[in-house]
Amino acid sequence: MNNKTTFIVFLSLALCSLYVSQAARTGGWSPISDVKSAHIVEIGEFAVSEYNKQSKSGLKFVEVVSGESQIVAGMNYRLILAANEGVAIAGNGESKKYEAVTTFILFLALVLCSLYVSQAALTGGWSPISDVKNAHIVEIGEFAVSEYNKQSKSGLKFVEVVSGESQIVAGMNYRLILAANEGVAIAGNGESKKYEAVVWEKPWLKSMNLTSFKPAIHKALTTPKTTFILFLSLVLCSLYASQAARTGGWSPISDVKNSHIVKIGEFAVSEYDKQSKSGLKFVEVVSGESQIVAGMNYRLIVAANEGIPIAGNGESKKYEAIVWDKPWLKSMNLTSFKPAM
Repeated sequence: MNNKTTFIVFLSLALCSLYVSQAARTGGWSPISDVKSAHIVEIGEFAVSEYNKQSKSGLKFVEVVSGESQIVAGMNYRLILAANEGVAIAGNGESKKYEAVTTFILFLALVLCSLYVSQAALTGGWSPISDVKNAHIVEIGEFAVSEYNKQSKSGLKFVEVVSGESQIVAGMNYRLILAANEGVAIAGNGESKKYEAVVWEKPWLKSMNLTSFKPAIHKALTTPKTTFILFLSLVLCSLYASQAARTGGWSPISDVKNSHIVKIGEFAVSEYDKQSKSGLKFVEVVSGESQIVAGMNYRLIVAANEGIPIAGNGESKKYEAIVWDKPWLKSMNLTSFKPAM
């Protein structure tokens, strides 16, 4: 096992342990304050509909009576629903109550973990592309040649993708062997030369970047022996999960002056002001903790006052704010704000 593979495997295990520690955690249920919320009603309707499919029943959703939520790698909802077998009318005396739970369990987390590790355990993580004639692969090849021409002021003409590999990163890397020439772009043209191009694609941004373009050098592909690595990774992952399930998952924030932490503190005060029609002014983050969930929870002690936001102002009071940050959605939610004890 080379050093690169070892690093990738243990990095994968670290990431898996963080993922599973949240997914495996018990408890943590919080009451849902507004069961009439459109999203909660949608979940209730889904629960009844899915139950009908699985049991071949004919229940009609009426309303969500009460419920609780739990942050996992996503969100669990435990709802008390009213449903009947007739017309879906709230308050209908024929309605019965059902408990529905939408949940992720530890087994699912471990399956996802094993899939992650199996990919990460590969040396370099490259997998052969089976169909290089695929329209999207051809599009990437054409982009690589076009981008190379812009950067080098060359006049290469794309001919075809000869072979290629892909690698899952934050998006997808494509390493393609391309045929291109300086004349007419005709496949099989004897004048064509082969080039190796690496393109990093981020499909959610509709973005491609050419990271490498050079003459292709023939080299034999090696098949890494990953069976033992994967087995060891899964064993260690399960041990990590069992340990992580015992912990609460909060870690102290070492630098509360960090711009992102300050931004979260400012958001918490601003959002509280909107919700409570208060006039608090953010002063500073005094201390804080973070917790990895489906995103990140931040539990901050913030100083705020009702006058000018000046750090150290004796009139400042301390508040405990919990913010759920989902950076990939550029979304923050204030889940709690109260005077600090």
